[in-house]
Amino acid sequence: MFIVADSLFRRSPVQFVFGWRLQLTIAEWRELSFGMAALMSVIAALNFVVASLSTFLWVNFKLFAIPFVLSFGVVLLARRIQKARFEATVLRQVEARMPPRP
Repeated sequence: MFIVADSLFRRSPVQFVFGWRLQLTIAEWRELSFGMAALMSVIAALNFVVASLSTFLWVNFKLFAIPFVLSFGVVLLARRIQKARFEATVLRQVEARMPPRP
């Protein structure tokens, strides 16, 4: 859904929800959308595996593990975007200090 909506509407659902709070570039929004799609796919696969084991385990997984996995995944995505921004900033600063090429 994230990938299809991003392609059709030229604006990701994540940007629609969090755009008022986060100031990201288009590439960062796209990376966040693809990351959220991958995270939701992992959660769906884990949910399917746990549901096939036992109902008791599945209920506990839904209550405790999914919020943890979702929170952990969002933190990892945020750190990845923050790291990419930092690297881009450092690269721009280094290029600005270098003398022009002859």
